[in-house]
Amino acid sequence: MGYGAVSDPTLLRFGPDRKPRLVPWERRSLRFPRKNGGMAPRVPMKKPPPLPAEILRRVLRVARFDGISVLGSRLYVNTLTTNKIFMVPIEGSGKAGPVTEIKLDHAINHPDGMRSFGKDSVLVAEGGGKGRLSRIKITDDSAQVTLLKEGYPDGAVSVTVVGTTAYVLEGQLAELFGKPDPNQAVKPFHATAVEVGNP
Repeated sequence: MGYGAVSDPTLLRFGPDRKPRLVPWERRSLRFPRKNGGMAPRVPMKKPPPLPAEILRRVLRVARFDGISVLGSRLYVNTLTTNKIFMVPIEGSGKAGPVTEIKLDHAINHPDGMRSFGKDSVLVAEGGGKGRLSRIKITDDSAQVTLLKEGYPDGAVSVTVVGTTAYVLEGQLAELFGKPDPNQAVKPFHATAVEVGNP
């Protein structure tokens, strides 16, 4: 879903160099159903870059963050409850620079999972409202928000990209956090494919 609980051992891993790496559960590998039945082979996800602990501490001072992406030498995080995106430059020494809020040209609604897309954009799964997948193109401290798809009734919580296709995962959050219903049918979790092209 996201990175809100950075201390959660399922989200934080240490590499051979002993530097922390944030690893969302859906980045380990994914399998998707074939149209004619059965499952496709597992798709390995990209290995996240090492993140110095100081950068994590700097971000945590600003807000409880959720999605996280790296574009070049800049770390971007979003905040689920306040609908904001922040940027922290990673300096040559590995230290964190000043935190800057990114000015969005359109509001986003409960941003959750976020993935780097090309050199200047991120894809964001928005769990609020009807649920959306948006591309956010960032220039300096401002960004242009483009809606790619709307309509994730079970709550868009994460997104990953394989080739030119984004896969949006729904978390069934109403069932998870709502009042238990003994008559509620159990539904499988699934990923919805969205063609996004090349960055």
